[in-house]
Amino acid sequence: MANLFDVHSLDQQPVVRSAMPPEYPYEMRRQGKVGAVDVDYIIDSEGNVVAAQVIRSTDEAFEMAAVNAVRRWKFRPRKKGGAS
Repeated sequence: MANLFDVHSLDQQPVVRSAMPPEYPYEMRRQGKVGAVDVDYIIDSEGNVVAAQVIRSTDEAFEMAAVNAVRRWKFRPRKKGGAS
């Protein structure tokens, strides 16, 4: 992934256009369990998530659903140096 840079160096931060929540894993719902997953991701210049990975979670049963959801998120492209 060429041309990676820190989001804090942007003139305009990426803005979420579409962020559907993850599908709740059936077995976790059936058992009444809740969980949380922190996901780190990379956004390309078009506003698409091109990589996503779990940083930490309360239960690994929630991880795949969270990563799959984040991969479908869409952002308004960022700006650096006045250009997208």
